[in-house]
Amino acid sequence: MKVTVLGFWAIEAFGETSSFLVEAGSQTILVDASPGVCRQLSSHSFRMTSLDAVLLSHVHGDHLLGFPYVVFSRAVQSRGLEKQPEPLVVIGNQATLDAAQTLLRVCYPDRSDFKVKWHVLSNGQSLRLHDLQIKSFEVEHTVPTLAYRIEQEQIVGYTADTRPCDGIAAFFEGVDLLILEAFGLRRDFESIALSQKHLLADEAGRLAVEVKAPRVLPFHMHLPYRDKGKMDQLMSEIRSQGYEGEIICPEEFLTVTV
Repeated sequence: MKVTVLGFWAIEAFGETSSFLVEAGSQTILVDASPGVCRQLSSHSFRMTSLDAVLLSHVHGDHLLGFPYVVFSRAVQSRGLEKQPEPLVVIGNQATLDAAQTLLRVCYPDRSDFKVKWHVLSNGQSLRLHDLQIKSFEVEHTVPTLAYRIEQEQIVGYTADTRPCDGIAAFFEGVDLLILEAFGLRRDFESIALSQKHLLADEAGRLAVEVKAPRVLPFHMHLPYRDKGKMDQLMSEIRSQGYEGEIICPEEFLTVTV
C-alpha cells in the first residue's frame, strides 16, 4: 500500500489543502478532494481513469471543492478509450454526498451522464471495495464528519478534522499509518482549535500514543508552519507527549510505503 500526499495545509491560499492518494493492490482511492487536486494529480503524472473511489470526510471546501473537477476530468480522460472505466465510487456521510452532488450540478448543469456510484456511510458502517475494507467513524467537528480506516494487508487511518472524542483511539487501533490532524501549537491556535473543533499538536501526540500507531503523518497546518523552525516545533510537540513511533513531516508529492 502506498500513500501520496497531494495537499496537507489548512488554507488553500498558502498551500494545497487536504488530499491523499492511496494505492492498494488493484484499487486507487482519493481521500478528500482539495480545490487544486486535479492539478496535483496531473503533476504526479496520474490519470483520472485510474481512480476507483473517492472518500469524502465532510462538506468544508478545503476537503470538497475539487470533487466536481475530479469527476469531470475523469470523464474527459475516458473519451475514446476502448475499455471504459467502472463508475467512480464516492463514499461519505449523507450531508457530504448531498453537497458533492449539488456541486456537480452547479458546475456542470448540462451533464447528467457522469458515471458515479454513491455510497452513504453512517457512523460505524463499512464498505468492501474488492479486496479493501473501508470503515467509518463519526468524529467531533463543526459539521458531520467521518474518519476512515482503509484495510488490506496493511491499514491506513485518516482522522479528518476533529477534536479528541470518545472511541477515536479504539477505532484506529492496529493501523500501520495514521494520517493525523495537527492543526497547530496550543500557544498559537488554542482558541481557534477549541471553537472550530480541530486537533492541536499535543492532542495529536496523545492520540498517537493511545493508538500505538507505529507511524504518523500529520496534516492540516496553518501558515506559521511554512517556516521550517515552526514546523519543527510542531513535530516536537507531537513527540513531547511520549510518542515513540515515526513522525513523517508532510511534503507535497511525498509517497509513503505502508
